[in-house]
Amino acid sequence: MGSPFSQITPLLLLAVSALGQELPTRAGATGLEITPKLMLNDLPDLVPADLLRPKDGQRGGETEWRLLPEVAKLGGELQRARKTAAQRERLYRAGVVSKVDAERAALDVVRLTKDLAVARADACALEIEELQRRSAAGEANAEAIAATRQELAVLKANAKDATDQWIQAQRAAAELRVQRERKLFALGAGSRTQVKRAEQALQNLTSRVHQ
Repeated sequence: MGSPFSQITPLLLLAVSALGQELPTRAGATGLEITPKLMLNDLPDLVPADLLRPKDGQRGGETEWRLLPEVAKLGGELQRARKTAAQRERLYRAGVVSKVDAERAALDVVRLTKDLAVARADACALEIEELQRRSAAGEANAEAIAATRQELAVLKANAKDATDQWIQAQRAAAELRVQRERKLFALGAGSRTQVKRAEQALQNLTSRVHQ
């Protein structure tokens, strides 16, 4: 089963092949009613119910549910970022904002998706520690701990996948910046200094990835 995070990075990768179409012309715009086919929209919505965990690790029943503040905060930020990205894409297609603005909004979604995935895995790990403490006091059972361990394995895999996608998206954005700066310089609208800065940023990013 493919990870939902794999739907994000292609949006930035495809932009590399569109260097000659930085801004659409208003003559070709058909209004803000355009509904773009955003790959970001293929991600599942994270609603508050997805962020809740019962204290004993069991789903449903009469257990007391709790909402982890950091996970909930990131979930809300991700939902807002998705809406912003969809809006920026519509505005870009209508000729109101630049393609760069739309790409930055899409990159924010990739980053927050990664942050949320990592936070959920961390929260689940803390939940296991609490369950173990409560088990020692006779307040939780081994089945609850085992189920939560299985969930943690899934969340860790999701977090790694999301982190890899974030690294790929950053590299795609950096490569795109280099190509744009080189094109601007060739057209006489940029400077060699801007090209070198973009190349250095890409080199620094590549070096961090391989460390």
